[in-house]
Amino acid sequence: MGQAPEPIRFFASLVCHQESLRTFHCLGAAMPLCSRCTGFYAGFLLSSVLQFLFSRGRSLSLPGRCAAAFAMLLLAIFAADGVASSLGLWDTGISGRFRVGLAAGAATGVFLIPLFWRYAARRQPEGNRLSPAGLAFLLAGVILPALLPVERWPAVFLCWSWAGALGLLALYGALNLTLAGLILTASRRVFGWGQTVVLAALLWAGEIFLFLAVGLLRRN
Repeated sequence: MGQAPEPIRFFASLVCHQESLRTFHCLGAAMPLCSRCTGFYAGFLLSSVLQFLFSRGRSLSLPGRCAAAFAMLLLAIFAADGVASSLGLWDTGISGRFRVGLAAGAATGVFLIPLFWRYAARRQPEGNRLSPAGLAFLLAGVILPALLPVERWPAVFLCWSWAGALGLLALYGALNLTLAGLILTASRRVFGWGQTVVLAALLWAGEIFLFLAVGLLRRN
């Protein structure tokens, strides 16, 4: 099994340390992202797809208070686990980091996707708020596939590798389109989809430049 294409690995290196000991391997190949990042971006991708399917393509409102509080808790656990691992306080293991990342990525999706519909697609909410039960069902749909052995089954390894890479593109794409729509909305001017895409592309280019600059500073 070969490595991920070099362009994907390079783009992933802008946002991930890609440490070998914290990355899933199968048949001599390593995922383009570490286990935590793979889980986070794959979780966002699966969360987005499941929300679209559950809502039947309708734009959703932001989650209700209880669901939002639980999603924020998942994000706090994700952040705490990352900081604690960096400080050497504890180590949840490669599979633990992967599953914590999945839950946090799914939680990110329940906030970002409604904002994407509102500001990037400029569609008013048509669906109901995500309830705690709905969030639990969503998390189950995201996390249950992670129970399959990633490093022993090549097909599972490949699926999660591509889910992480596609989720990375999907998250930054949705985030930049949402930010672009929010900026243009705040300007109180009439704008079209083309202007949103152009501004989002400029934001993305700025982020890539920033990541490259930070990477160069670290090497020096």
